[in-house]
Amino acid sequence: MKRSAAWTAWLLVCVAMHATLPSLRGQQENLRLKQGTHLFRQLLYQAAIKPLKSLQDLAGDEDQKLLILLGETKFLDDTDFHLADWVSKGGAVLIATDRDANGSSLKPFATELVGDRVEISVDDPACYRDSKDCMLVRSTRAGEPVFKELKRVATNISGYAVLPGGSRLPGGLHVFAEFPPGAYIVPRFRHAYGRMAFAIGGQWERGRVFFLADHSLFINSMLLQEDNDNLEFASNCIEWLKDNGQRKQVLFYEEGKVQTDFNIPLKLIPPPALPPPEQLVAAMDQALAGIEEENGFNRLLINLIAGTRLDWRLMFVILTAGLCAFLLSRLALARQHREPGVPLLASGLTQLVPAVEVLDQRHRTMLREGNFFEVAQQHARQGFGTILGAPLTPGATAGERSLSQPPPLQMRGSLWQRWSLNRLVRRLWGLAYVGQPRPISLRKWRRIEEDVRDLQAALRDGTIQVAWPSPGAPAPGRRQI
Repeated sequence: MKRSAAWTAWLLVCVAMHATLPSLRGQQENLRLKQGTHLFRQLLYQAAIKPLKSLQDLAGDEDQKLLILLGETKFLDDTDFHLADWVSKGGAVLIATDRDANGSSLKPFATELVGDRVEISVDDPACYRDSKDCMLVRSTRAGEPVFKELKRVATNISGYAVLPGGSRLPGGLHVFAEFPPGAYIVPRFRHAYGRMAFAIGGQWERGRVFFLADHSLFINSMLLQEDNDNLEFASNCIEWLKDNGQRKQVLFYEEGKVQTDFNIPLKLIPPPALPPPEQLVAAMDQALAGIEEENGFNRLLINLIAGTRLDWRLMFVILTAGLCAFLLSRLALARQHREPGVPLLASGLTQLVPAVEVLDQRHRTMLREGNFFEVAQQHARQGFGTILGAPLTPGATAGERSLSQPPPLQMRGSLWQRWSLNRLVRRLWGLAYVGQPRPISLRKWRRIEEDVRDLQAALRDGTIQVAWPSPGAPAPGRRQI
């Protein structure tokens, strides 16, 4: 009977430990999602980039392949892979880490990444979310192909890049981004032995390189914030490294481990529910009943009074039961109850997304779907607003003319210039007022932006002039389009 009581008590301990594991697993899973790169890999998947499995797969057709390393990079120095030679043949590499990276792989690029933390005062305007470890970096003119017009790219406990030989970089490399003026290195007595920067990149013979002093700006919790531009920046990095889509394969390392799964269902399985308190109480009752059947409490009191030697096995069972009872009471008080009327979260990452405005939601949706038709159409209408005096909407009329045709314009220049301007105006007019919705990629949207700028420049220098005809007949001597 003593053996059965002991086994019952141990079983109760196991049940109590098992009851605490689900909540711990849920917390660990939530932390893993926040610090993971699921969304960054989704961007690679949407960019139609196929995963590679090893460094050996990078050999051959280098101008069609990418290498991305986030976090740990020292393993690269222990291989026979020569990064600079591979890039010179046409490969493209992104290395982002907040740790020391000064091995043989980076020496040809005269760049070193230092893991000393960079901080900033919480009162500084460039401080992000009142955290001294987070700040908004500043892009340089050379970094415009990647940063474009993004002003709120935020770091998250960043190191820094240093140019050991001074401020000059070899080949076509340049400083793409710098820290704000108020940033400093921790500990403060450390000084960068060269120019300190956040991002370095550019052309390297036939390939491209991009070095960042922080990799956690690409984790899920940073990409999903509504008050920074990290998601757009990550998309720009991938597009720039692809180089107009010619690179369609990538070897992706995250903390030294190859990641090949890019199309990830971003859903979190809810953790198992805690066992009902009734079951734990029943187990406790069984243990106590076993002790009572053995007359354990009475024999314990007799031994204490008589001063005889205690049975250590019985003492262990009683103390274990008391500890389990205490843990059970604490667990019952700490149990989280579901609020009535509050829906369960079905997606792991959606619980990290704060509420955003409708316009921000539409912008992020366009970025994820890769369709920029609405913004391209609005941009085209704004371009014609310069001609018409104000942007029009379908169903309105420009003077006596329907929006099915562009307004009459007078164009100057050679026959080729007039023909090109004619095609430009008709193409933009069809997008703005006539054409049906259709998929427009980010690259095509950028081309439409250039077309609108060309149209407005032609209006400013007089190459195109509005030639409104009088009612009834067009003005003589003016070419209508």
